[in-house]
Amino acid sequence: MAVKIISVVVNWNLKEDTLECLHSLLEAGAQAESIILVDNHSTDGSIAAVETEFAGKIQTVQSGKNLGYAGGANLGIAHALEAGADWVFLLNNDTVVSEEIFDEFQQDIAEHDEYSLFAPTIFYYDHRETIWFYGVNRVADTLITIPIIQDREAPDDLPDVQEIDFVSGCALLINRDFFDRVGMFNPELFMYGEELDLLQRGHLAGFRFAVSRDARMWHKVSRSAAKDQPKMRYYQIRNQNRFYRVYSSGLVKGVMFVFSLFKIGLTTVSDVFHGHFDLLNPLLAGWYDGSGAAYGLLLDNAERSWASSICSVARCWPSRSRVSTLASLTSTSVSRSVSRRSTRVKTVSTRRICSTSLSASSVEN
Repeated sequence: MAVKIISVVVNWNLKEDTLECLHSLLEAGAQAESIILVDNHSTDGSIAAVETEFAGKIQTVQSGKNLGYAGGANLGIAHALEAGADWVFLLNNDTVVSEEIFDEFQQDIAEHDEYSLFAPTIFYYDHRETIWFYGVNRVADTLITIPIIQDREAPDDLPDVQEIDFVSGCALLINRDFFDRVGMFNPELFMYGEELDLLQRGHLAGFRFAVSRDARMWHKVSRSAAKDQPKMRYYQIRNQNRFYRVYSSGLVKGVMFVFSLFKIGLTTVSDVFHGHFDLLNPLLAGWYDGSGAAYGLLLDNAERSWASSICSVARCWPSRSRVSTLASLTSTSVSRSVSRRSTRVKTVSTRRICSTSLSASSVEN
Protein backbone atom coordinates (compact mmCIF):
# COMPACT_ATOMS: atom_id res chain seq x y z
CA MET A 1 0.00 0.00 0.00
CA ALA A 2 1.43 3.37 -1.01
CA VAL A 3 2.21 5.85 1.76
CA LYS A 4 1.32 9.54 1.57
CA ILE A 5 4.38 11.63 0.69
CA ILE A 6 4.17 15.42 0.79
CA SER A 7 7.05 17.42 -0.70
CA VAL A 8 8.29 20.62 0.92
CA VAL A 9 10.40 23.12 -1.03
CA VAL A 10 11.89 26.24 0.57
CA ASN A 11 12.62 29.25 -1.64
CA TRP A 12 14.51 32.48 -1.20
CA ASN A 13 14.85 34.58 -4.36
CA LEU A 14 15.40 31.71 -6.79
CA LYS A 15 12.30 32.04 -8.94
CA GLU A 16 13.48 30.21 -12.06
CA ASP A 17 15.14 27.38 -10.16
CA THR A 18 12.04 26.95 -8.02
CA LEU A 19 9.79 26.68 -11.08
CA GLU A 20 12.06 24.02 -12.58
CA CYS A 21 12.15 22.10 -9.29
CA LEU A 22 8.35 22.14 -8.96
CA HIS A 23 7.89 21.02 -12.56
CA SER A 24 10.23 18.08 -11.95
CA LEU A 25 8.17 16.98 -8.93
CA LEU A 26 4.99 17.04 -10.99
CA GLU A 27 6.67 15.13 -13.83
CA ALA A 28 7.73 12.52 -11.27
CA GLY A 29 4.08 11.90 -10.43
CA ALA A 30 3.52 14.16 -7.43
CA GLN A 31 0.07 15.72 -7.26
CA ALA A 32 0.02 19.52 -7.04
CA GLU A 33 -1.83 19.35 -3.71
CA SER A 34 0.97 17.19 -2.27
CA ILE A 35 3.57 19.94 -2.82
CA ILE A 36 4.13 22.79 -0.37
CA LEU A 37 6.28 25.78 -1.29
CA VAL A 38 7.56 27.88 1.60
CA ASP A 39 8.74 31.32 0.51
CA ASN A 40 11.25 33.03 2.80
CA HIS A 41 10.17 36.60 1.99
CA SER A 42 11.53 36.62 -1.57
CA THR A 43 11.64 39.90 -3.49
CA ASP A 44 12.02 38.50 -7.01
CA GLY A 45 8.36 37.76 -7.71
CA SER A 46 8.65 34.06 -6.88
CA ILE A 47 5.18 33.66 -5.37
CA ALA A 48 3.39 35.42 -8.23
CA ALA A 49 5.33 33.33 -10.77
CA VAL A 50 4.46 30.05 -9.01
CA GLU A 51 0.78 30.95 -8.68
CA THR A 52 0.63 31.91 -12.36
CA GLU A 53 2.61 28.90 -13.61
CA PHE A 54 0.63 26.32 -11.66
CA ALA A 55 -2.76 28.07 -11.60
CA GLY A 56 -2.75 28.32 -7.81
CA LYS A 57 -2.83 24.52 -7.37
CA ILE A 58 0.46 24.30 -5.44
CA GLN A 59 0.09 25.38 -1.82
CA THR A 60 2.30 28.34 -0.95
CA VAL A 61 3.25 29.41 2.56
CA GLN A 62 4.77 32.86 3.03
CA SER A 63 7.00 33.26 6.06
CA GLY A 64 6.81 37.06 6.23
CA LYS A 65 10.57 37.26 6.77
CA ASN A 66 13.66 35.24 5.93
CA LEU A 67 13.68 32.45 8.51
CA GLY A 68 16.63 30.66 6.94
CA TYR A 69 16.37 27.12 5.65
CA ALA A 70 15.75 25.64 9.10
CA GLY A 71 12.86 27.95 9.97
CA GLY A 72 11.34 27.80 6.49
CA ALA A 73 11.52 24.01 6.42
CA ASN A 74 9.83 23.81 9.82
CA LEU A 75 6.90 25.82 8.47
CA GLY A 76 6.55 23.41 5.56
CA ILE A 77 6.91 20.31 7.75
CA ALA A 78 4.19 21.55 10.10
CA HIS A 79 1.81 22.09 7.18
CA ALA A 80 2.67 18.67 5.71
CA LEU A 81 2.04 16.85 8.98
CA GLU A 82 -1.21 18.71 9.46
CA ALA A 83 -2.24 17.58 5.98
CA GLY A 84 -1.73 13.95 7.01
CA ALA A 85 1.68 13.16 5.50
CA ASP A 86 3.12 9.75 6.35
CA TRP A 87 6.48 10.91 5.00
CA VAL A 88 7.79 14.42 4.28
CA PHE A 89 10.16 14.93 1.35
CA LEU A 90 12.31 18.01 1.98
CA LEU A 91 14.35 19.25 -0.96
CA ASN A 92 16.30 22.31 -1.97
CA ASN A 93 14.76 24.46 -4.69
CA ASP A 94 17.95 24.36 -6.79
CA THR A 95 17.37 20.68 -7.57
CA VAL A 96 15.42 18.56 -10.04
CA VAL A 97 14.30 14.99 -9.42
CA SER A 98 14.12 11.96 -11.67
CA GLU A 99 10.76 10.82 -13.03
CA GLU A 100 11.06 7.60 -11.01
CA ILE A 101 12.00 9.08 -7.64
CA PHE A 102 8.64 8.59 -5.90
CA ASP A 103 8.24 5.06 -7.25
CA GLU A 104 11.71 4.23 -5.93
CA PHE A 105 10.94 5.80 -2.55
CA GLN A 106 7.69 3.86 -2.25
CA GLN A 107 9.53 0.62 -2.96
CA ASP A 108 12.31 1.42 -0.49
CA ILE A 109 9.77 2.23 2.23
CA ALA A 110 7.88 -1.02 1.60
CA GLU A 111 10.99 -3.21 1.57
CA HIS A 112 13.08 -1.54 4.28
CA ASP A 113 10.89 -0.57 7.22
CA GLU A 114 13.94 -0.51 9.50
CA TYR A 115 14.79 2.96 8.18
CA SER A 116 13.00 6.18 9.12
CA LEU A 117 14.88 8.44 6.72
CA PHE A 118 15.92 7.97 3.12
CA ALA A 119 18.05 10.22 0.95
CA PRO A 120 18.32 10.06 -2.84
CA THR A 121 21.57 9.70 -4.71
CA ILE A 122 22.45 13.29 -5.62
CA PHE A 123 24.30 14.13 -8.83
CA TYR A 124 25.71 17.39 -10.14
CA TYR A 125 23.21 19.28 -12.28
CA ASP A 126 25.89 20.15 -14.85
CA HIS A 127 27.53 16.70 -14.81
CA ARG A 128 24.60 14.34 -14.86
CA GLU A 129 26.45 11.11 -14.07
CA THR A 130 28.84 12.45 -11.44
CA ILE A 131 27.75 11.97 -7.82
CA TRP A 132 27.78 15.12 -5.71
CA PHE A 133 26.66 13.45 -2.48
CA TYR A 134 25.86 9.90 -1.45
CA GLY A 135 26.18 10.11 2.33
CA VAL A 136 28.98 10.03 4.87
CA ASN A 137 30.02 7.77 7.73
CA ARG A 138 31.72 8.65 10.98
CA VAL A 139 35.34 7.82 11.74
CA ALA A 140 35.30 5.57 14.81
CA ASP A 141 33.52 7.34 17.70
CA THR A 142 34.35 10.86 16.56
CA LEU A 143 32.18 13.32 14.64
CA ILE A 144 34.70 13.39 11.79
CA THR A 145 33.05 12.02 8.65
CA ILE A 146 34.25 10.65 5.34
CA PRO A 147 32.16 10.50 2.15
CA ILE A 148 31.15 7.11 0.80
CA ILE A 149 31.15 8.28 -2.83
CA GLN A 150 31.91 11.76 -4.07
CA ASP A 151 32.85 13.42 -7.36
CA ARG A 152 32.76 10.26 -9.44
CA GLU A 153 30.29 8.08 -11.25
CA ALA A 154 28.31 5.48 -9.34
CA PRO A 155 30.04 2.08 -9.22
CA ASP A 156 28.17 -0.93 -10.58
CA ASP A 157 28.08 -2.80 -7.26
CA LEU A 158 26.07 -0.30 -5.21
CA PRO A 159 23.31 -1.91 -3.12
CA ASP A 160 19.78 -0.70 -3.72
CA VAL A 161 19.74 0.79 -0.21
CA GLN A 162 22.79 1.53 1.94
CA GLU A 163 22.78 2.50 5.60
CA ILE A 164 24.72 5.67 6.39
CA ASP A 165 25.41 7.94 9.35
CA PHE A 166 24.65 11.34 7.81
CA VAL A 167 23.18 12.67 4.58
CA SER A 168 22.91 16.09 3.00
CA GLY A 169 20.03 18.37 3.93
CA CYS A 170 19.66 18.97 0.19
CA ALA A 171 17.06 16.17 0.09
CA LEU A 172 15.56 14.18 2.96
CA LEU A 173 12.58 11.82 3.00
CA ILE A 174 11.58 11.58 6.68
CA ASN A 175 8.96 9.46 8.41
CA ARG A 176 6.25 11.17 10.44
CA ASP A 177 7.20 9.21 13.57
CA PHE A 178 10.68 10.74 13.42
CA PHE A 179 9.25 14.26 13.77
CA ASP A 180 6.86 13.14 16.50
CA ARG A 181 9.72 11.82 18.62
CA VAL A 182 12.69 13.98 17.64
CA GLY A 183 11.14 17.30 16.63
CA MET A 184 12.05 19.50 13.70
CA PHE A 185 15.10 21.61 12.81
CA ASN A 186 16.64 23.92 15.39
CA PRO A 187 15.66 27.33 13.91
CA GLU A 188 18.56 29.06 15.65
CA LEU A 189 20.92 27.38 13.18
CA PHE A 190 19.29 29.34 10.31
CA MET A 191 21.20 27.58 7.52
CA TYR A 192 24.02 25.03 7.22
CA GLY A 193 24.48 22.18 9.65
CA GLU A 194 20.81 22.07 10.60
CA GLU A 195 20.48 18.59 9.13
CA LEU A 196 23.49 17.31 11.09
CA ASP A 197 21.89 18.50 14.30
CA LEU A 198 18.55 16.90 13.37
CA LEU A 199 20.10 13.60 12.31
CA GLN A 200 22.30 13.37 15.39
CA ARG A 201 19.23 13.82 17.56
CA GLY A 202 17.66 11.05 15.49
CA HIS A 203 20.65 8.79 16.08
CA LEU A 204 20.41 9.38 19.81
CA ALA A 205 16.71 8.46 19.66
CA GLY A 206 17.54 5.18 17.91
CA PHE A 207 16.53 5.97 14.31
CA ARG A 208 18.39 4.61 11.29
CA PHE A 209 19.03 6.26 7.90
CA ALA A 210 19.77 5.05 4.39
CA VAL A 211 20.56 6.34 0.91
CA SER A 212 18.61 5.00 -2.07
CA ARG A 213 20.61 4.07 -5.16
CA ASP A 214 17.80 4.44 -7.69
CA ALA A 215 16.06 7.50 -6.26
CA ARG A 216 18.02 10.12 -8.18
CA MET A 217 18.17 13.90 -8.25
CA TRP A 218 20.44 16.64 -9.60
CA HIS A 219 21.70 19.62 -7.60
CA LYS A 220 22.87 23.02 -8.81
CA VAL A 221 24.84 23.39 -5.53
CA SER A 222 24.28 26.36 -3.20
CA ARG A 223 22.50 28.80 -5.52
CA SER A 224 20.83 30.68 -2.62
CA ALA A 225 23.92 30.72 -0.43
CA ALA A 226 26.01 32.13 -3.27
CA LYS A 227 23.95 35.32 -3.04
CA ASP A 228 25.51 36.19 0.34
CA GLN A 229 28.85 34.47 0.73
CA PRO A 230 30.02 36.17 3.97
CA LYS A 231 26.80 35.11 5.72
CA MET A 232 27.17 31.61 4.24
CA ARG A 233 30.72 31.30 5.56
CA TYR A 234 29.74 32.53 9.03
CA TYR A 235 26.91 30.02 9.43
CA GLN A 236 28.92 27.17 7.93
CA ILE A 237 31.75 27.60 10.41
CA ARG A 238 29.63 28.52 13.43
CA ASN A 239 27.15 25.68 13.07
CA GLN A 240 29.73 23.06 12.23
CA ASN A 241 31.78 23.87 15.29
CA ARG A 242 28.71 24.13 17.47
CA PHE A 243 27.83 20.61 16.30
CA TYR A 244 31.26 19.35 17.35
CA ARG A 245 30.96 21.05 20.74
CA VAL A 246 27.41 20.03 21.62
CA TYR A 247 27.60 16.38 20.55
CA SER A 248 31.02 15.35 21.84
CA SER A 249 32.46 14.84 25.28
CA GLY A 250 35.67 13.80 27.00
CA LEU A 251 38.62 12.98 24.76
CA VAL A 252 36.49 13.20 21.60
CA LYS A 253 35.62 16.79 22.47
CA GLY A 254 39.32 17.64 22.53
CA VAL A 255 39.88 15.83 19.24
CA MET A 256 37.06 17.76 17.61
CA PHE A 257 38.39 21.06 18.94
CA VAL A 258 41.79 20.38 17.36
CA PHE A 259 40.08 19.21 14.17
CA SER A 260 38.12 22.46 13.99
CA LEU A 261 41.36 24.43 14.28
CA PHE A 262 42.86 22.38 11.46
CA LYS A 263 39.85 22.97 9.21
CA ILE A 264 39.69 26.69 9.86
CA GLY A 265 43.41 26.90 9.09
CA LEU A 266 42.96 25.22 5.72
CA THR A 267 39.95 27.39 4.90
CA THR A 268 41.81 30.56 5.85
CA VAL A 269 44.75 29.66 3.64
CA SER A 270 42.37 28.94 0.76
CA ASP A 271 40.55 32.25 1.21
CA VAL A 272 43.80 34.23 1.29
CA PHE A 273 45.18 32.36 -1.73
CA HIS A 274 42.05 33.13 -3.76
CA GLY A 275 41.85 36.72 -2.55
CA HIS A 276 38.58 36.25 -0.64
CA PHE A 277 39.57 38.59 2.17
CA ASP A 278 35.95 39.54 2.80
CA LEU A 279 35.36 35.98 4.07
CA LEU A 280 38.04 36.07 6.77
CA ASN A 281 36.06 38.07 9.32
CA PRO A 282 32.92 35.91 9.13
CA LEU A 283 35.10 32.80 9.17
CA LEU A 284 36.83 33.75 12.43
CA ALA A 285 33.67 35.19 13.96
CA GLY A 286 31.84 31.96 13.10
CA TRP A 287 34.56 29.83 14.66
CA TYR A 288 34.59 32.00 17.76
CA ASP A 289 30.82 31.91 18.20
CA GLY A 290 30.69 28.18 17.50
CA SER A 291 33.75 26.98 19.39
CA GLY A 292 35.89 29.70 20.88
CA ALA A 293 33.98 31.63 23.54
CA ALA A 294 31.47 28.86 24.08
CA TYR A 295 33.90 25.93 24.25
CA GLY A 296 33.82 25.06 27.92
CA LEU A 297 33.27 27.64 30.65
CA LEU A 298 36.25 29.94 30.19
CA LEU A 299 37.26 32.67 32.61
CA ASP A 300 36.35 36.23 31.67
CA ASN A 301 40.01 37.22 31.32
CA ALA A 302 40.75 34.21 29.18
CA GLU A 303 37.86 35.05 26.89
CA ARG A 304 39.00 38.64 26.52
CA SER A 305 42.56 37.52 25.92
CA TRP A 306 41.39 35.16 23.20
CA ALA A 307 39.41 37.90 21.44
CA SER A 308 42.38 40.23 21.70
CA SER A 309 44.71 37.67 20.14
CA ILE A 310 42.30 37.19 17.24
CA CYS A 311 42.28 40.92 16.58
CA SER A 312 46.08 40.99 16.74
CA VAL A 313 46.26 38.37 14.03
CA ALA A 314 43.68 40.25 12.00
CA ARG A 315 45.91 43.35 11.88
CA CYS A 316 48.07 41.49 9.37
CA TRP A 317 45.22 41.58 6.87
CA PRO A 318 45.24 44.19 4.10
CA SER A 319 42.10 46.10 5.14
CA ARG A 320 41.96 47.84 8.52
CA SER A 321 38.17 48.04 8.19
CA ARG A 322 38.13 44.27 8.42
CA VAL A 323 40.03 44.49 11.68
CA SER A 324 37.51 46.85 13.23
CA THR A 325 34.63 44.70 12.00
CA LEU A 326 36.12 41.56 13.53
CA ALA A 327 36.93 43.38 16.76
CA SER A 328 33.29 44.40 16.99
CA LEU A 329 32.11 40.88 16.24
CA THR A 330 34.38 39.22 18.77
CA SER A 331 33.60 41.85 21.41
CA THR A 332 29.90 41.17 20.94
CA SER A 333 30.55 37.42 21.14
CA VAL A 334 32.47 37.80 24.41
CA SER A 335 29.76 39.97 25.95
CA ARG A 336 27.08 37.51 24.91
CA SER A 337 29.13 34.59 26.18
CA VAL A 338 29.66 36.21 29.59
CA SER A 339 25.99 37.20 29.95
CA ARG A 340 24.90 33.65 29.12
CA ARG A 341 27.36 31.90 31.46
CA SER A 342 24.72 31.07 34.05
CA THR A 343 22.44 29.76 31.34
CA ARG A 344 25.21 27.56 29.96
CA VAL A 345 25.93 26.12 33.39
CA LYS A 346 22.30 25.12 33.75
CA THR A 347 22.13 23.58 30.27
CA VAL A 348 25.34 21.53 30.17
CA SER A 349 23.51 18.28 30.87
CA THR A 350 20.75 19.25 28.47
CA ARG A 351 23.30 19.81 25.73
CA ARG A 352 24.80 16.39 26.24
CA ILE A 353 21.57 14.46 26.10
CA CYS A 354 20.37 16.55 23.15
CA SER A 355 16.90 17.84 23.93
CA THR A 356 14.60 17.63 20.95
CA SER A 357 12.77 20.85 21.69
CA LEU A 358 12.86 23.56 19.03
CA SER A 359 13.40 26.34 21.53
CA ALA A 360 16.82 27.97 21.60
CA SER A 361 17.21 27.13 25.29
CA SER A 362 16.83 23.39 24.72
CA VAL A 363 19.89 23.04 22.50
CA GLU A 364 22.12 25.91 23.43
CA ASN A 365 23.52 27.82 20.48
